Parts: sequence; structure tokens; C-alpha cells
Amino acid sequence: MNLSLLNTLQNEAHALGALFYYGPSHEASEGLFQAINEGSISEFLPNLPVNEWQAALAEPDLHSAWQASFYGPDFLDAPPWGSVYLDPERVVFGVSLIELRSFLNDLKLELTTDMNEPEDHFGLLLLLVAQLAAEQQANQSKEVSNPLVQLLTVHLLPWSERYLSCLSNSAEHPFIKCLADYSRLRLVNWQKELNLKPIIKDLYWPIT
Repeated sequence: MNLSLLNTLQNEAHALGALFYYGPSHEASEGLFQAINEGSISEFLPNLPVNEWQAALAEPDLHSAWQASFYGPDFLDAPPWGSVYLDPERVVFGVSLIELRSFLNDLKLELTTDMNEPEDHFGLLLLLVAQLAAEQQANQSKEVSNPLVQLLTVHLLPWSERYLSCLSNSAEHPFIKCLADYSRLRLVNWQKELNLKPIIKDLYWPIT
């Protein structure tokens, strides 16, 4: 695998992960929102419609819309946790989260942040993709590592398209919709570039 492709994957996954996980009110993503306003975000996110993102970001009430879209307290049309989509009971701490924790334990990885979220949060998984891509680059490996492949094909891609579709359709702010739509395109591109074949899993969200 081309190491430049791994570098691109790392940059994209880290930027998108931070935007999803930390949102507009956290110091960890402050630089990214500044880069959007300045137009320099394209060095991290290729083929980004910068003008569209800037216009969306300029719309008022992003903070309140973000809270409503990702945390509630009202009903969430697009919960950001994988087990809601993968568990027949649509619960946050479902079987798929237990499987993810076993995967992380095998890698001797512990996801710890200052935010109390289940490990299968979409943004947190993207940050983990970035971490594994960085480790592979450090090892100068040209083959996609099995942990990176497993993370993507087993724990992220089987439900991410459904999540991002739900988020785009229910977005209460144009920036959230822009973020969801762009992320869908980038994950499709990762799958193509890395020649990944995600595991087909039954999806139980949204409720029909």
C-alpha cells in the first residue's frame, strides 16, 4: 500500500473524527473550525466544497443544533453509536460494543478521553482509524494492517453509511448535513482505495 495513501487516510480520519467527536464547542476541534473559516481545511480533507462549508458554518445556532443532533435530550434520529444500529434491541451498550471492546483489548488499546462516550461512537472510531494508520506508517508497512482492516470492515463500515444517511436526512443545521454528506463520500472512497469488503450485518435503525 502506498504510504501517501495511508497518510491521507490518517489526516482525513483524524479531522473528521475530531469534528464528529468533539463538535464545535471543544478546544480539541477549535483549530479545525478555524481552518474551515480560513479555507485551509483542504490540506486535511481533499475535494472539500470549502465555500459551501464556510457558508453553512456561518449559519446561526450550530451549537444548539449540534446538541440536539448528537446528545438530545430529545429523541435522536441518528444516534452516533454503532450498537444502536447493530443490536436487535437498538441499545447503546449492545453486543457489538462488547465485540469492539474485545478487539481493542486484543490490541492492548484503551480509548480514554475526557468525554464519557461508549467506544463505538462514530467520531471516536474515526480517531482510532487515524491512530492505526499512523502506527502503520511508522512501521513503514506497505500492506494494510489487519487491525486497520478489521476496524473498518467489522466495526465501522457495516453501519456507518446508514448512520450518515440518517444524520444527513435529520440534520438540524446545514453544517451538520455538509459534514454527514462529505463523510459518506470519503468512507466510500476509503473502501475503494483500500479494496475493503465490509462484513454484511443486519441493521435495526431507524425504527420502521
